[in-house]
Amino acid sequence: LAQCRAACALINDLALALSQMSDTLADAMATLSKGGDRRQCKKATRICSVTPLAVQLYKVAAYAALFQIETEKSGVQNESSTDAMKAVERSRMCISTFATMLNTNIDRSVKAAADYASSKTVMSLIKTLQ
Repeated sequence: LAQCRAACALINDLALALSQMSDTLADAMATLSKGGDRRQCKKATRICSVTPLAVQLYKVAAYAALFQIETEKSGVQNESSTDAMKAVERSRMCISTFATMLNTNIDRSVKAAADYASSKTVMSLIKTLQ
C-alpha cells in the first residue's frame, strides 16, 4: 500500500504534535500555577483555551489518516479515495502549522484550524463521520 505513506506520515506528525502540545500545556499550567507576569499568564490562558480545539483537530486528522488507509485497502479508485488523499495532505499541512505556531502566534494556529475545518475535502470527511 504505497499510497498509505502519506497517512503513516500524518500519524507520525500527529504523534509529534501531541507531544509538543503536552509539553506546551504543561508549561502553560506551570506558568499559571506559579503566577508569572501578566503577559505570561495571558499567553498561558490562551494556550489552555485552545486545547479543546487542538483535541478536535487532532481527532479529525487521525480519522483522515485511518479513512485513507481503509480506502486504499479496499482497492477501489473513485472520488472517495481522491478526497481521502487530499484530506490527508491538508491535515498534514494544518497539523504542522498549528503545532509550529502555537507558541509563537496563537492566532495563526487558530486560523489554520479554521481554514482546515472549512475546506471542502475535510467537510466531506466530517460528513462520513455522521
